[in-house]
Amino acid sequence: MVREARGRVEEMRRIEDLLREELEACERDRWVKESMDRVWMNTMHAMRWPVTIIGTLGIVVILLIVGFTLLGCHDGCDKNATRCNGDSAEMCSSGGDWTLIADCSEIEGAAFECCADPAGGYNCMLTTECLPPDAGVDGGAP
Repeated sequence: MVREARGRVEEMRRIEDLLREELEACERDRWVKESMDRVWMNTMHAMRWPVTIIGTLGIVVILLIVGFTLLGCHDGCDKNATRCNGDSAEMCSSGGDWTLIADCSEIEGAAFECCADPAGGYNCMLTTECLPPDAGVDGGAP
């Protein structure tokens, strides 16, 4: 009976040692996990500013692209100003873009060309009624 009791005590000590080893392993695993969590959080904290800056710059670039796409680029002409573009008369729209008024080469009858109009600006006129190019007409650019 004593021998049997000693055997059980030995067995209980082995079980206790195994449980102690298992508990130590769990403690090590928990320590490793906590260490990894700290490293991860420190890394994410350190990355917060660069990510924020890159994200902000990305948003600014996108807004600039959308702005230029929606507004478009134009010559910046004055509203209702006129000009000759080759053999065509153009007028500046309210949006600041040049739009075709008339293609002088398509007018039938006599010889028309885009030139300085005595009334001001530029228009399709009979060649004989055109002002000289250096007449200094208000309301447009040659």
